[in-house]
Amino acid sequence: MLTLNLIGCESKNPSPSAAEKPKPVFSLGIFERVQGTDFMMTAVRPKDDPRNESIFAKVGSGSGYEYSDPDVHNFIFLNLKDNSFTQLFSNNDYLISRFNTFPTKARDGNDSKVEFFIYRIVKTDTNNDQKLNDEDKQVLAISEVNGAGFTELIDGIGSVYAQEMKDPDTLTLVYWKDLKRWLSNIDVRNKKVTYTAELPEFTKTLN
Repeated sequence: MLTLNLIGCESKNPSPSAAEKPKPVFSLGIFERVQGTDFMMTAVRPKDDPRNESIFAKVGSGSGYEYSDPDVHNFIFLNLKDNSFTQLFSNNDYLISRFNTFPTKARDGNDSKVEFFIYRIVKTDTNNDQKLNDEDKQVLAISEVNGAGFTELIDGIGSVYAQEMKDPDTLTLVYWKDLKRWLSNIDVRNKKVTYTAELPEFTKTLN
């Protein structure tokens, strides 16, 4: 694995004080082609994480490619046309608990050209257990396939129950937030939430 020295590198101070927490060193995994595009991407993990797994793991017939990892803090993108690199975040302070590629399927049922990513980002230790993980509240965000246009859409999300393209321009999401279940529609072209409603309390109506 390649050691990433430009972001999240160790402090150069020879003797940091005992109160200072040393910054972790991060490494890159393998680069993989984003299907149907001129971009490749890889995950940024702590250097002591030995995994070098594919970031594109197929899940479910309707779910496209989904990636979940407890130690990913950034993504690096390579533009094959001009050999340039970009990174999703300017530092490695956040945790990317999950991301999905969309659209999930072409009209003929085959794998389609990836147009955008949906992320779940942990930015704050909301349960005060001194670490970032998927037990914390998360931010739902979107970006284009090269990480450009990164936009936060919904904050404070817990579980996600459904995430599906309603039509070529609209992503429908069912999720848990503020002790309630919600449904939101997201305009993926303009990167904004266009509709949100609370779901009924089905368990009560079924009793």
